[in-house]
Amino acid sequence: MIPLSYAEFTKLYLAELSEALAFLTPQMQEAMARHNRGWAVDSMDFEQYLRASAKRFHLAYLALCKGRADSACDIGGFWGIFSITLKKLGMPQVAMTETLHYYGSAFDGLFGHIRANGVEIIDYDPFVPGALLDRTFDFVSAMAIIEHYPHSLRPFMENTRAIMAEHGRYYIEVPNIAFFSKRLAMLFGHTPLTNLRAIYESATPFTGHHHEFTLTELHELVELAGLEVIDEITYNYSLPAGLYPYIRIPLTMLFSAVHKASRECLAVLCRKSGGSEVDPRRDLSTKKPVPAASSDGPRGHFTILSP
Repeated sequence: MIPLSYAEFTKLYLAELSEALAFLTPQMQEAMARHNRGWAVDSMDFEQYLRASAKRFHLAYLALCKGRADSACDIGGFWGIFSITLKKLGMPQVAMTETLHYYGSAFDGLFGHIRANGVEIIDYDPFVPGALLDRTFDFVSAMAIIEHYPHSLRPFMENTRAIMAEHGRYYIEVPNIAFFSKRLAMLFGHTPLTNLRAIYESATPFTGHHHEFTLTELHELVELAGLEVIDEITYNYSLPAGLYPYIRIPLTMLFSAVHKASRECLAVLCRKSGGSEVDPRRDLSTKKPVPAASSDGPRGHFTILSP
């Protein structure tokens, strides 16, 4: 795939988002919120979240573009917007996984829409020990997934590593527990963890965030899973555009600019340990990334700040 600029990718992504949002009803959102009250209609604006997430998915797309890939699988793809966008951009084989028994009939329209756009939905729970798929993909992504699980991530990592092709790549993205805004809030007595009321009012099992990560923890996780990091991306995505955040939250913006471990989101692009694949965008003489073509938005392996 030839990398698209942020503006080009976002135009296509937002068009697919508009189609997906047509299936969102209050009843559907209420069903989603049963085990996580933070997703209730009066608490969560999914349209705003998914619009802001164009930055997140563009970075994942750029990671995919760094290597050869004819197949991609998004673990826990749910809304399917990223998967549909990849399909529209010419990826021959695109799949996403979901544990379908968690969803009621309210989701049938959305899942039908995803399938109609050429994306295969695999009914699969990667957290179950030994739940191996009998297929592999060139590019695997798990974005905003593992922080929702309260137990050992060993089964998940073993299962999802197994669906990587021999020279495949794995893109993992998590929220940063050490995001500077959260650090600052703690100084004033506010928890960086999920709101207690949201947990209290949710049905069991609670499916919100159980364990957000530091950058060091993310690296440790992939090392434990037999993966090696070939790229690291840290960025903000939900902050307002323009000068406003620099005026309203100058400390957050300052620390984000100078300290990569204090940004909102953390991501790593991995391969299986001992792999010999060379990143064509890397200058082997200096061991430094070679800049990608310029664009008007976030790019590739650089650390990214929200515009």
